[in-house]
Amino acid sequence: MVALMNDALRSPAADTGKATRRRPDELRRLIVVAAEEVFCEQGYADATQTEIAERANVKRSVLYRHFPTKADLFREAMAQPFLGLLSEWIPVWQAQIDSPWPDELLMREFVATMYRGLREHRSVVRALVLGEDRPADQLHDGVKESFRDTFADLRPIIVRELEGRGYSSSHVDLTIQIIFSMVIGLAVFDSDLFPTSLEPASEEQLLNQTAAFILYGVSLRRPEGTA
Repeated sequence: MVALMNDALRSPAADTGKATRRRPDELRRLIVVAAEEVFCEQGYADATQTEIAERANVKRSVLYRHFPTKADLFREAMAQPFLGLLSEWIPVWQAQIDSPWPDELLMREFVATMYRGLREHRSVVRALVLGEDRPADQLHDGVKESFRDTFADLRPIIVRELEGRGYSSSHVDLTIQIIFSMVIGLAVFDSDLFPTSLEPASEEQLLNQTAAFILYGVSLRRPEGTA
């Protein structure tokens, strides 16, 4: 009976004597996810590559092959929310180029992409915004540079859409900063900023209201006489 149970529990990989080989991109993703968790839990100074490798369930040699230093790993892990935003948004934006969506829908999808990406990496963004357990300035500046790169790549897309839809792009950098600041606040600090006595909005309500507010201000509707 014991022999039969052992046979039933043995994995196919164990039968062949071969472990399932994971792709390099999958290994890298596992390492970055583990690094996010460890950096946010331990802070930069106390986090170790050994602990991150154990959390990712990879050998240290594998981690070192992808990220030779802890600083390299920190930059990748902390920049992930902003790098991911660009990769998630561009396909959405491209899908409507030939048949442009209404303003409200396009803005709502932009806000939704940003909000969900930031929400997924909430602890990382919070640590960056608040400066919790911040490492050396030079290292932290490397993370901010990744954010600025994302900002710069988004800029021509936003300018094109603003001008094509009849909005002013004369202060586009400030416009982008305000939108980012608003959505970061909603994604990271919502439960801290609002009284618990208020009935929480659904994600759908939050996204729709934010998109309308960005486009039309407190009126939440297009001014009379505009297209």
